[in-house]
Amino acid sequence: DESFSEGELIRYLKEKIEVPEKILKNRFPLKEIKRLLEIGILERVEYPKIRKIMLSLEIPKEYKLTPQQKDVFEGIRNLVLQEGFKPIFLYGVTGSGKSFIYIEIIKEVLKSKKKVLVLVPEIALTTYMEMLLLNYFKNNIALLHSGLSPSERLNEWMRILNEEAHIVIGTRSAIFAPVQNLGLIIVDEEHDPSYKEEKLACKYHARDLALIRGKTENIPVILGSATPSIKSFYFAKKGKYYLFILKERPFASLPEITFFESSPFKLISEELKKEIEEILGKGKSVFLYLNRRGYAPLVECKECNYIWSCPNCGIPLTYHKEEKALLCHYCNFEISSLTVCPRCGGFKMRLKKAGTEKVEEEIKKIFPKVEVVRLDRDAVNTERKLAQVLEKLYRPEPKIIVGTQMGVHGHNFPEVDLVSILRAEEGLFLPHYKSGERTFQLLMQAEGRAGRKKEKGKVIFQSSIKDHYAIRYALEQNYEGFFEEEIKLRKRFLFPPFVRLVLIRIEEIKEEKVKEKGMEAKKYLENLFLEMDIKDVEILGPAPCPFRKLKGFY
Repeated sequence: DESFSEGELIRYLKEKIEVPEKILKNRFPLKEIKRLLEIGILERVEYPKIRKIMLSLEIPKEYKLTPQQKDVFEGIRNLVLQEGFKPIFLYGVTGSGKSFIYIEIIKEVLKSKKKVLVLVPEIALTTYMEMLLLNYFKNNIALLHSGLSPSERLNEWMRILNEEAHIVIGTRSAIFAPVQNLGLIIVDEEHDPSYKEEKLACKYHARDLALIRGKTENIPVILGSATPSIKSFYFAKKGKYYLFILKERPFASLPEITFFESSPFKLISEELKKEIEEILGKGKSVFLYLNRRGYAPLVECKECNYIWSCPNCGIPLTYHKEEKALLCHYCNFEISSLTVCPRCGGFKMRLKKAGTEKVEEEIKKIFPKVEVVRLDRDAVNTERKLAQVLEKLYRPEPKIIVGTQMGVHGHNFPEVDLVSILRAEEGLFLPHYKSGERTFQLLMQAEGRAGRKKEKGKVIFQSSIKDHYAIRYALEQNYEGFFEEEIKLRKRFLFPPFVRLVLIRIEEIKEEKVKEKGMEAKKYLENLFLEMDIKDVEILGPAPCPFRKLKGFY
């Protein structure tokens, strides 16, 4: 006979499908849970923890600095051991061993009884950095990021406050960590836009705050990157930062790069298919990079050419096949993909362009016996899913990885000998002065996933554009060439670092109110600059944002 609580438990499980054991035990009697486990209605499943997966990684425990690494280390050490604020820039190509320089410098700082703060752009990289440093610094490391529970975060915060942790690793918010007697701040992947906090009321850039904190506390700050931000590298070349360069890739040679003209009708070209077959035949893995998630980023009515758009944002909705829905990637608005056209009542849709979900589907058709793993925000939108995907990725068996920029941020996937960039031009023509810089950085980082060990990897670019300088220099693996061309354009068109840009964004529910407030703001600033006798400031606008409407606000 079913008791009330047992029936309630079954109804609860039907709604949830999957629920953490801790929550279940807090809500229902233990005897009812045990009974459902015994009769097979309830099943206990253990998911891998991200930390546990990272612990199993092949992380180097011993190394010997190359002559070039030793020279760079000596130069940085001399600066770090001096008293005072020292902004240091470490530019090293992918695989040049920047991490080993960090380790040696951290050893020197800890010897002087001071502490170190290390910033990384993403949560998964905090765990990777922790595993790397644990080989050399035992358990005196604290982690700070948004993936921690409130109790875990409090525990780490108190360990830092009580000076139990000598090294703090974290994402952007860790810049506020209460580290006492701080001796060094390291900002790894300093170019990454993830360091910029724009959603909270407190808006900041963690890299810039690191420099301010370093200056305030009178300590050195190391900025490191394989693809430096234009602004940082310009300051380094001008002598504002101490510049150190690592150009050798001691543990692997640079990959061989090929360019294929892409077809608007075919994602996976015949040439690419042959290359993938060859790599899989050697027992190696393949990484296919496309920086666009979902199945199709544009959905059009076949009858009247109406494009489904978000009512809150005015931006085209993306079709997600798994969810059978059209989604907005900005406000999460969602409608069923079975909807009829609001303009003509038609029900036939034309799916235009492609995202990672479609690439995954096509690859599974071409290579049905090969494991295909998708790495994007949809595939890993919970910690459990991220742990499951990472577990698959770090297995040495041959596989095909389909990923967005999430897959190129510092991950070192084993046995990836071929990287293919499917739409290299994605992101080039966004209405932002940094679109070329960001595209180039992502392409270079994607290239860096190939042949990370001693074998020489291969990189294949598929694009309809070859002559854009961002793609041209990425094909040549030439950061400095790209920098020289980009900096000339910035100077010519008066963009940072040659000017300071301040964006004042006004949001209102009514469009006419936005225009009105924009004009008020302009008049106020003009009068203010007149009163203060400031003449070298130009006010542009008011003008509409590239996205006229976002999340219901104009």
